[in-house]
Amino acid sequence: MTNITDEPAYLIELAEVLEASEETTLGPTDAHLAAVALLHYAAFLDANTPMSAL
Repeated sequence: MTNITDEPAYLIELAEVLEASEETTLGPTDAHLAAVALLHYAAFLDANTPMSAL
């Protein structure tokens, strides 16, 4: 398992685990990291998606 201090690598590993599982319960730290990653991804999409694509 990746050290949590290497946050980008940890998030990639977490995403792979979530994608491979039908049901997953996250602890508070993983839930927070997933929420922050989703918020950052949403902001990225918002900033980089042309209005014509909507």
